[in-house]
Amino acid sequence: MKDIFNIRRFGKYFVSDLCSAAANFGLSLLLLSSAGVIIYLLIGFFSLITSGTWDGSGMAIRFATRAISYLVLMISMPPKCYGHLTDKRSGSAWLMIPASTLEKYLSMVLITTLVIPVIFFGLHCGLDAILCAIDPNCGDSFFTIMGTIPSLLDEIPEIAVAEFVTDMMRPYSFIDDHVYGILVFLLGAICFKKNKSAKTILCLIGLSMGVSMIVSPVVLHSMVSMAGSLAEISDPSVIFNSPLFNNLKVFDTVSDLVLMAGLLVAVYFRVRTLKH
Repeated sequence: MKDIFNIRRFGKYFVSDLCSAAANFGLSLLLLSSAGVIIYLLIGFFSLITSGTWDGSGMAIRFATRAISYLVLMISMPPKCYGHLTDKRSGSAWLMIPASTLEKYLSMVLITTLVIPVIFFGLHCGLDAILCAIDPNCGDSFFTIMGTIPSLLDEIPEIAVAEFVTDMMRPYSFIDDHVYGILVFLLGAICFKKNKSAKTILCLIGLSMGVSMIVSPVVLHSMVSMAGSLAEISDPSVIFNSPLFNNLKVFDTVSDLVLMAGLLVAVYFRVRTLKH
């Protein structure tokens, strides 16, 4: 058992792996985490030059900046942190590190799906809170807004559509999307030798097209069967009261969990079979 997992050995390797990730992606992480403040100041200075008054970016731009920054992090972080494993010299040196496959795999998954995203959101929201505390034109910080989201969602009328929308808008509902999104690019980073992100995106597009071609006719057939005819599908009440819609949350959760499990297994076996 100690050859497979040893807590002390794993701790030492995890610290070493974390330092390596910081060296490879630390500057990019700092830049992406500061993107909201940078954009806010640029817009403010541009407004000061053109109109003579300070006017920073609004809430919509701040949210868009955070979303774009995190999307860039999701795509670029796995190749920068672990893309070197497909290189013959770096990958061979990594295989010789005195740690088991399971320990290397756990460290890789924890750093990419938990540690780095937590640091990103902590820095991004923390800098945003400091900015809003200094500048009264900034408005509410992300911390304040996130604290009010649950109470605002609870005030929406309890109807089928509203209940589904509010559940999908709660912050915890995006955790599974975040995890399997990063795992997809992590798998691409340790599988492809060159153009890792581009090839991963192309694979995602191809898979999405294939899945849509298979799933769309099945969903349409199910909706027609429930509605009675194709014309009645245009009636929103038929769709919103159908068993398919009422169980959509369960289907979404189960499908995301299955996808995450499949990606975790794929990453593990890729790490285990990595050779040069």
